[in-house]
Amino acid sequence: MIGDYRPSEKVVQITIDDEAGFVKATSHLLDLGHERVGMILPPRDYPDDQSPRATGFLRAHAQRGKTVAAELLVPGGWRVTDGQIGAAQLMCLAVPPTAIVTPNDMAAIGAITKLKELNRRVPEDVAVTGFDNIDVAEWYDPALTTVDQPHYQMGQRAMQELLNRLGHPGDPAQVVAFETTLVIRRSSGGSLLPSPSGNALRKR
Repeated sequence: MIGDYRPSEKVVQITIDDEAGFVKATSHLLDLGHERVGMILPPRDYPDDQSPRATGFLRAHAQRGKTVAAELLVPGGWRVTDGQIGAAQLMCLAVPPTAIVTPNDMAAIGAITKLKELNRRVPEDVAVTGFDNIDVAEWYDPALTTVDQPHYQMGQRAMQELLNRLGHPGDPAQVVAFETTLVIRRSSGGSLLPSPSGNALRKR
């Protein structure tokens, strides 16, 4: 199984460390000096309504002794329209955020589209980050700062595990978590920063 982590006694799960990925993206914005960072949340498909991506966002703040106002966490999803709605809600706040973390690249594109409609410049007025590093992320205007998943390596490992299980069907369940890489582009307005925490950063 490739994707989100779901506990199972029989499945080899190929996944990524979502929480760590969002710590990297959020920390990048905080390192740039943003004091109010908003987040458009993933869909509410987790049992406790707390996704690893939201946990990573909050943990990045906690590592710096910062708290996050509840109004800066808005409902969202994976689609362009979810990003548009979330960005509109954040910009309606009495004190809007100067940066927005989105759950994936499509939502990031939606958020930027809405910000342009509201005459907010990206990244000069509002910085935006995505997640996934889909092909269009590099070519969108502005190019997206995003968290890259090693899709090819994940697929390769999944096939390897499948072939292993054909020969050893009784092997126990396993979770294989791949690391993510922060790819810094124009949408966050950042340049490559030193990373004292050891987070993997790549500028493109």
